Amino acid sequence: MSKALGGAIFDYNIINACENPVADLLIVAFGTNDWSGYTFDKIITNVKAFFEAVSKKYSNVPVIVITPIWRKDCSAPVNGVVFEEVEKLIKNTCIQYENLNVISGISLVEHNEEFFGDLR
Repeated sequence: MSKALGGAIFDYNIINACENPVADLLIVAFGTNDWSGYTFDKIITNVKAFFEAVSKKYSNVPVIVITPIWRKDCSAPVNGVVFEEVEKLIKNTCIQYENLNVISGISLVEHNEEFFGDLR
């Protein structure tokens, strides 16, 4: 059985609400909702709390973390937050936990806006 949650942010309450922490693999793919909606201080708080909750609740489960994928407007800071800094934050946070493995999302998709439905 698989479950998915889209359009969310890094909110540790999502993890705490999971009633059954049994899984073979967990994949967390960071979108850009946090990047485009919060200050960097709030992103730091959200990322750290989220991955602490994930690592604790799924301590015996391998977790794949995919950092933000490229988007057309990622070269300009939003709310003072630089896109690449979010990836660094995620990597530096996840490295603290043995069961979290990071994949850089920036290299997963071609940097071409035509591949995106919202052209971003």
